[in-house]
Amino acid sequence: RPGESKVFYNMLLSTQIDPKQMKGLMSSPPWAQHAEFLRFFDGDLVLIHDQERLIANKGGWRKGMFMPHPSDMGIVKFRSWFDKVGPIPYAGDISLGPIQPRHVVLDHYEQHSKTCKACQQGIRLLRTMEYGCYAA
Repeated sequence: RPGESKVFYNMLLSTQIDPKQMKGLMSSPPWAQHAEFLRFFDGDLVLIHDQERLIANKGGWRKGMFMPHPSDMGIVKFRSWFDKVGPIPYAGDISLGPIQPRHVVLDHYEQHSKTCKACQQGIRLLRTMEYGCYAA
């Protein structure tokens, strides 16, 4: 839906890296990986939240964005293709709503963890560990 994102990623590893060094990263549970990604995205999240609303208010990406650099061509091609085949038929309200305060945008529990099965598993584990510390 508008205002929400799914992230697809792929990790490319150099053949010079010892696989033993990567073992800790690859074996961490999904909730721990989510926590790291959420911290990584914090740097851009408020900017992206504001910009998508500003662009929508200017009449879309063609009017609201200036992308003269050749490295922007992939974005231009994707958005042009999406204009032809889209929009995705969303159910329910598709309005972006107003710009939210920073603390609302960065509230990871409300924005992600509350509905994520992997993060809920991590929260349950941490609560169990917390109760164990009280008992000790």
